[in-house]
Amino acid sequence: MRRVWICAALALLLAPVLRGQWSMELRPGRKQLFIDDEVVGKLRNLRRRLHQPVKNPVEPILRPEHPWENLALQTRNAPFWDPQAGVWKLYYLAFVARDGDAHASCLAVSRDGLRWEKPALGLVDWAGSKQNNLVTAPGNEADFLYHVLYDPGDVPARRFKGLFGISRRQPAVSADGLHWTRLPVAAVPSQDESQLNYDPVTRQFIATVKHEGPYGRSVYLALSRDFETWTKPELVFHADGVDQERGRRRLAERLTDARYTPLTINQPDQYNVDVYNMPAFPYEGLYLGLPMKFHQSGPTPIGNQDGFHHVELVVSRDLRHWSPVADRAVFIPNAPAGPGVYDTGTIVPPTRPVARERELWFYYTGIKRRFQPENVKVGTDGKPRYVSVPDSGAIYLARLRPEGFVSLDAGDLEGSVTTLPLTLAGKRLFCNADAAAGQLRAEILDARGQKPIAGYALEACQPLTGDHVDAELRWTGAAGLAALPKEPVRLRFVLRNASLYAFWLTD
Repeated sequence: MRRVWICAALALLLAPVLRGQWSMELRPGRKQLFIDDEVVGKLRNLRRRLHQPVKNPVEPILRPEHPWENLALQTRNAPFWDPQAGVWKLYYLAFVARDGDAHASCLAVSRDGLRWEKPALGLVDWAGSKQNNLVTAPGNEADFLYHVLYDPGDVPARRFKGLFGISRRQPAVSADGLHWTRLPVAAVPSQDESQLNYDPVTRQFIATVKHEGPYGRSVYLALSRDFETWTKPELVFHADGVDQERGRRRLAERLTDARYTPLTINQPDQYNVDVYNMPAFPYEGLYLGLPMKFHQSGPTPIGNQDGFHHVELVVSRDLRHWSPVADRAVFIPNAPAGPGVYDTGTIVPPTRPVARERELWFYYTGIKRRFQPENVKVGTDGKPRYVSVPDSGAIYLARLRPEGFVSLDAGDLEGSVTTLPLTLAGKRLFCNADAAAGQLRAEILDARGQKPIAGYALEACQPLTGDHVDAELRWTGAAGLAALPKEPVRLRFVLRNASLYAFWLTD
């Protein structure tokens, strides 16, 4: 009887959709991706595929060069354009040996985002000279500048916003990104990992911080509208049983794959997967997360774990409920070991993509190994501690086509995707598609998806061929979408040997 009631309730909920009475408004400029099924009504003969950004150049864009950064470079920031200075700026973390790892904050600048310089800032004394790019001195964890955002909408004295500290994140502001004022407000509680982003639509700062949760390290969310008052961090994402099952398989594969640097420790009864770090950023009306999955192979002699980290992709509509994309496929993988290769053992995810030259640019950290015996050093107190190996971490750039996270692919057999009912508020239909080896067409159907609208049938659509990130779809004899009746419709895209990434309307 209960099943009957559930089926009846579902029928009542779905009835407006089936009758075409419910519709989603498709506003001009908002691109619709296929990362989830938000607008998908029906798929036929299509495969959803995750695309990995490609390292370009292959070599790191920033690596250790100077005595104050001799162990490793890492970043928990994305570059931003500073219009006053006329350069891109990237704040990064420098690791130097001082009775264990000491952390400092540094600044790199670039005209094109590819070739980076480390300017002499004249701020911090190192070995009797201030001719270095140090923003904060190594040693005091509370003075460690972890994150920096550029906020052009605030008053000049607060346009640079930062979070200081290793174990707590203290909000601070600056007029130039070099001289900082700590705000007299409560710090955001966190362990040693976090990320910081901003949503211009909701006007919220987004901090994702690390605390313990199910299976270990987990992701907590804190939000702020003024960068001063933050919500209490709440658990929003963590590893689960599926991660543990797949983690055991992935660890076994890694341990037998000669392409990768061998793991030092292998204790199968201690295998575990948790989430070490995860940025969350807005993208085309949804939120994307890049969880850094830590595959642990066993405990080290100094109380941490050996293993490897890679990056996956998750999606959310509200920052609190997250779903894996493409069955948890790897988004940024570890690279095989080789001379001059850093991203073999750990990938620290990019904070967010940077839109550049009709691409998305991802700046991420690569670290050669999670643990090796050379990491253990005896401190001045006689106790063993972890110290990074010299020249062990660097920063890479990887590129992806815009909206290129996921595509719907068709092979020789024709496939199609039909949307849910949509109210089209624009006059022209565009798509991001690769039809270099085939073609793509579209038709506009009635709200039930049964009959084509006159003038917008599949046969009237001019076939799209070639590889395009912003191609307009046209119908012979129709002047855009202006002649469509003002009522809900469905879009149906038909592909053969092609990939569809996104679609959208313009005025």
